[in-house]
Amino acid sequence: MYDYNQNVYAGYGLITYSLPKGYTVLAGVRVENTAIKGDPENANQPNLSVFTQNYTTFVPSLTIQKALTPSQTMKLTYSKRISRPSLQYLNPFLNTTNIQSQTIGNPPWHRRFHSQWS
Repeated sequence: MYDYNQNVYAGYGLITYSLPKGYTVLAGVRVENTAIKGDPENANQPNLSVFTQNYTTFVPSLTIQKALTPSQTMKLTYSKRISRPSLQYLNPFLNTTNIQSQTIGNPPWHRRFHSQWS
């Protein structure tokens, strides 16, 4: 088994611009630093080693909105999302509890990004 630790540190900023004719632009950025460490604690599989990942990610967002009436707004939004693999996908321990369905994680597997428009 592994002693597993994941720390995510983040900060964000948002700027709003009011434009003529009821338009508003909101631009933002989120900065994240992720540090992951897995340290083996299993003497039964001596080939296991410490694994680490450390990366910084910039995650932008943008919204353009138009006030149609005082109570109605139309928006177009873009945002970027991060998906991080969970421990079961990173842990390189060979799980042989079911001999017909053995599993092993992949420590080099990194985060994935998803863009979303709405």
